[in-house]
Amino acid sequence: MKKLLTYFALASLAFTLSAQDSSQPAGSKYLTLNVSSVGGAISPTIGYALIDNLVFSGNLNGGVDGFKSLAFDLNTRYYINDLFLQVITLDVINEGINNLSIGVGNFLFLDAISDKLYIESSLNYDLNSGIYTSVGIGARF
Repeated sequence: MKKLLTYFALASLAFTLSAQDSSQPAGSKYLTLNVSSVGGAISPTIGYALIDNLVFSGNLNGGVDGFKSLAFDLNTRYYINDLFLQVITLDVINEGINNLSIGVGNFLFLDAISDKLYIESSLNYDLNSGIYTSVGIGARF
């Protein structure tokens, strides 16, 4: 009887540990405004969580001369609680996948205001030009 209770307790503990909620559930949609330390341009970003904690997004960056230097970036993030690891393909239209950036960031919900609003910050390394930072505010739907 003791062994049966021990097995039941261990099985219950295993199910409890594996039933944790994901921080970014599949099907979530994101709308973010980011500001980068490179140029200070505001870039709107739209994202979608394809599976739990894996978000794919894209953003448009315009230069000082408007549409002549318009760039489209693709971003892939993996979330671990409030932190994320990301790989960004910069300026896909003009550069293809030759211009990569990797980074780590923090993602915090503004629960005092709304359970949908969040702020994020990241530290990134562009393989061509070096280190830069980014901050943003957004909403998850």
